[in-house]
Amino acid sequence: MVSVLVCMAVGIFLGLKVIPAKYQKINGLLQYVFIAVLIFCMGAGLGSSPTFFEELAHMGLQALAFAAIPIALSVAGVALVTKYILKENKR
Repeated sequence: MVSVLVCMAVGIFLGLKVIPAKYQKINGLLQYVFIAVLIFCMGAGLGSSPTFFEELAHMGLQALAFAAIPIALSVAGVALVTKYILKENKR
């Protein structure tokens, strides 16, 4: 977990201080591509398990909650940041 936070902090620093704003479009494209690759790899890893569907049926509602709650909170957080923080910066 610490390595993930360190990588995020390094990325924030590079984005603020090193990488020019003119590269935002290519950065967004790279983010999209690498997230797609990450999701593909996760799917391939899950699909390679011979007992995947049995495990999925066993976990059921708990697995749904573990997925749905972070998604809902992330969407709510982005909505709040967009509504309150970004609008304040435009003033």
